[in-house]
Amino acid sequence: MNSSDARRLADGLDRAGMTPSDRFEDADAAILYTCSVRQSAENRVHGQLGHLKSLKARRPGMVLCVTGCMAGGDRDELRRRYPWVDHFVAPAEMDDLPRVILSDVEEGRSCLPAEADYTLAVPVSAGVTVIRGCDKYCSYCIVPYRRGRQQSRPAADVLREAESLLARGAREIVLLGQTVDAWGRELESPATLASLLKQVAALPGIERVRFLTSHPNWDGR
Repeated sequence: MNSSDARRLADGLDRAGMTPSDRFEDADAAILYTCSVRQSAENRVHGQLGHLKSLKARRPGMVLCVTGCMAGGDRDELRRRYPWVDHFVAPAEMDDLPRVILSDVEEGRSCLPAEADYTLAVPVSAGVTVIRGCDKYCSYCIVPYRRGRQQSRPAADVLREAESLLARGAREIVLLGQTVDAWGRELESPATLASLLKQVAALPGIERVRFLTSHPNWDGR
């Protein structure tokens, strides 16, 4: 799911006219997409942020952002600990991150430029996040506290993203969610994962559709 969301973020920056950099040192904007499922993953981010402190001191104009699960925690504490980071953006706010970055990189720009064609490659098997967050609050899991309550994406948004991926070479679409089989139940017009699977499976160019992760309390029907 993190890879899928990071790819969507990269797509937004790509269509806005930005290009990837192989090194932090050469970038106008650096984005850390974080995971909190294991403490070791957060520890690596803390180490990377320490490394970027000296780079930010040498290049104060570089925009530094942290998004993903870690940014869904106590942002006041994160700002206190890492004052050199420009933005902490929670997963639910990630779709607006390209606009935030461009506004900082190109001073005075208040909106994205007209969207161009995608240039970034996609894998044959591409994930599409269809539901974010979780309502289960299991004693061993941090996800609801970092990603928030369960929230389904409208079917039209999911289909639009899947169509784009198929047009760029993907042949398998993997529908993703913490409790993916609960998709659609809280939408204005409630729907089911089964109905979404049928719509995705009917898209031109698709050869296989999968989904994960399912929860035993839901059956997707």
